[in-house]
Amino acid sequence: KVNITNVKDKAISVGENSISDIENVIIENSLVGIAVKDSSKVDGNDINFSNIKIANVMTYIKKDYFDDSKVNLSNIKFSKDLFINQKNSSLIVNERIIQPENLNVKKLYKTVMKSNK
Repeated sequence: KVNITNVKDKAISVGENSISDIENVIIENSLVGIAVKDSSKVDGNDINFSNIKIANVMTYIKKDYFDDSKVNLSNIKFSKDLFINQKNSSLIVNERIIQPENLNVKKLYKTVMKSNK
């Protein structure tokens, strides 16, 4: 197993038309567990989330010249039901479709996900 702990931002970030398979991971004490953005696709299995502040998994478009993202995760364990799926993206967790919602990504990056650079 891979353990990712005490991340002040995104524990795993998949973006810019990437394709990823994520398996056997424990993510603890992070702002966001897995962020999938900008036309990326992720399949995942056996992922555990605990003490996540904003979202275990979130999908969104950060750069407007990209399209939606697609995520399908199975055998996922979490302490809080925190999933954010921006409209037009697809997020499936343990065969449950996470309903899409409006998400102001620019505001998100100016506030809770503001870089500490």
